[in-house]
Amino acid sequence: MVKCSVSAAEVFREIESVMLRDGFDIVIDMEKSQGSRIVNAINGESWLDFYTFFASAPFGMNHPKLANDEFKERIFRAAINKVANSVYTPRRWGSSLRPLGRSRCPGGSTTSSS
Repeated sequence: MVKCSVSAAEVFREIESVMLRDGFDIVIDMEKSQGSRIVNAINGESWLDFYTFFASAPFGMNHPKLANDEFKERIFRAAINKVANSVYTPRRWGSSLRPLGRSRCPGGSTTSSS
């Protein structure tokens, strides 16, 4: 669990001290939220999430297939060494894209340009 120097109850006051705050009055508990249930860190209420962060979290929070050490290490490396174009190609792209190509090609098709 990541430690934070600001309590959940203080989050909105801290944000409002430096900028305009809008949005929901929920501070997401990033550890307790699961799937389509968002847990408010202020009071422990659980909310059904129809929002999914404008569809940027289609699997919901803390999906069990993403909660393993191998995945966390891969996503950590990608986050701190973000290659934003294909001029330099990380080795992981080959293993990451292989299953995608197989799942998207109709029977008999190949993913190569030959």
